[in-house]
Amino acid sequence: MSAPGGIDGIAGVVDWLVGGAHSAATPEAVLGEMCERVVACGIPVWRAAAFIRTLHPQIMGRRIEWREGAGTQVGEASFAVFDSDSFKGSPVSRVYEEGRPLRVRLDNPASGEFPHLDALRAEGATDYLAVPFVFSNGEIHVGTWATRALGGFTDAQLAAIRRRSAPRR
Repeated sequence: MSAPGGIDGIAGVVDWLVGGAHSAATPEAVLGEMCERVVACGIPVWRAAAFIRTLHPQIMGRRIEWREGAGTQVGEASFAVFDSDSFKGSPVSRVYEEGRPLRVRLDNPASGEFPHLDALRAEGATDYLAVPFVFSNGEIHVGTWATRALGGFTDAQLAAIRRRSAPRR
C-alpha cells in the first residue's frame, strides 16, 4: 500500500531533484532526503547507493550509501578498484559499461551471477536494481536500489525508480 501521494508522488521527488534539492546541503544529504521521499511514496527501499566518479587524481570515485534507519555513509575508492576482479564482476561495473539498468532478483537462488550481492541477500534483500545516471556531459554514474519487500519491487515501483533516476521535466 502506498503512502499519501502514492507512487505517483515520485513526480514531486523528481521536481525536487531537478529544482536543485535546495533543502539538502551535501551530496549525502541529497541522497538521504531523496530516499526518505521515495519511501514516503510507498516504494519499499531498504538500501540505496550512488557511485559517482570524480576528477581527483587519486580518488576514482565516491560511494554514498543510504540504509533505512541508519542514514548515509560516504566511501572513496582509488583507481585500482577498476582493475579489481571484484569490481569487474559487479553489477555497478556492468551498468558503467553498458549504460542501461540491471535488475537482479535476490530472492531467486538462481541469481548467483553477482557473488558480491550475497551480502545483501544474507541481510534479507529480495530485489536489486542498478541504474545509470547520465550526466549532461554524457558521463555515466550509477545508482543502486535494494528492497527487503516480499516479492521484490513491483513493476510500478521499478518504473518510478527509473523515472527518478532519469528525471525529465
